[in-house]
Amino acid sequence: MRKLAKPGFYCMKSLRLAALSLCFPCVAWSQDDGLVDLDLKALMQMDVVHVTARWRTENLQKVPISIDVLPGAEIEQRRIQEIGDLALAIPGFSIAAGTRTRITSSLRGGSSSINSAGAEGAVGLFIDDLYFGSNADFEFDLFDVEQIEVLRGPQGTLFGRNTSGGAIVILTRSPGEKPESLFEASLGEYDLVQLKARVSRPLGENLYGSLAFSSPDRDGTYFNLTTGHDLEDRNKAALRGKLRWTPREDLEILASASASHRKEGGLARDQIFTDLPVTQTALVALGFTPDNDPRVSQQFQDGRYEAEQVTAGLRVRKKLPQGELHSITSARYTDIDDSLQALSGAPVPIYEYGEPRRISTFSEEVRFLSNFSGRFNFVSGVFVYYSDELRRGDNLAHWDLGTTTASF
Repeated sequence: MRKLAKPGFYCMKSLRLAALSLCFPCVAWSQDDGLVDLDLKALMQMDVVHVTARWRTENLQKVPISIDVLPGAEIEQRRIQEIGDLALAIPGFSIAAGTRTRITSSLRGGSSSINSAGAEGAVGLFIDDLYFGSNADFEFDLFDVEQIEVLRGPQGTLFGRNTSGGAIVILTRSPGEKPESLFEASLGEYDLVQLKARVSRPLGENLYGSLAFSSPDRDGTYFNLTTGHDLEDRNKAALRGKLRWTPREDLEILASASASHRKEGGLARDQIFTDLPVTQTALVALGFTPDNDPRVSQQFQDGRYEAEQVTAGLRVRKKLPQGELHSITSARYTDIDDSLQALSGAPVPIYEYGEPRRISTFSEEVRFLSNFSGRFNFVSGVFVYYSDELRRGDNLAHWDLGTTTASF
């Protein structure tokens, strides 16, 4: 059944239940005249923003790097739920997607359109110190995020050769010493139902754990007249667990594991008429019905995208007399089923493309951060990265001169 689709923003209603700790500024009343004693200097003082752009916690004002920082509260307020949403909040950042497996990110004009197996983009993605090297990783859902740092490039000195455009550093929340729980439900147009939950609490002596969950589900926002199906529907679920153990004051061990599954409809392709009558006539001859509805497509087939990803990480921090020693280990497996996707809005096959793949990665990094009392400090380390990728390119092409000319 065709649904009436209205272009524009989603209508969203949310319900949040949380255990919160509220802090209010203290106000001192004078016993003599009852006037409020205000500390104007304290009121005018700006909040200190800390970043980890140089692998150590520092005041943003003291870091000589062009950085955009989005704290967790602002991420929720702006409803930034995917990495692609950062393009609306970060000047100079953009993401272009031919298909969901061929994503090109750009920051400050630095980008790379190479999408072959093993290729890396010009903008590096780091989540909890773990490196995500595939272009398809930019489909990552953002939930339970503490802070996002966008570093304009080049950043090859600390982050490697794949950061000529810059780096995106995402920090998710770690379990704390105080119990915390949160549940959020959102409803919107196109039968949108989005659930988020988080639980964090102590599990024993110096042992803390947290579990976070996100599940957005939405019907398609486009309608395909050729097949009679909705397009760009979404069904996603993600789960992340963390364990933090501090057996001594100078040692911290953080283990994390996450799993995600997403099943989505194909991208909508709409045919745009030009002012040339010959082009319009040729398209109509193919069975194309002219319409002015931006939410209606007439592509040959819908296409489907399904992906599963499992990630495990282990981070060990050891404080030494002259600095800190870090060990970061990660392993990830990704399985993507990308069926044939129409690249034109014509109701006949012109060119269809799909790229299913399986990726297994392993990385190990050991770094030392000095902590000298003087102005001189340094970061040194070793990084090992292994990736095994199996990719298949599926193509369906019909290069009829009249059909191709009419469509493109």
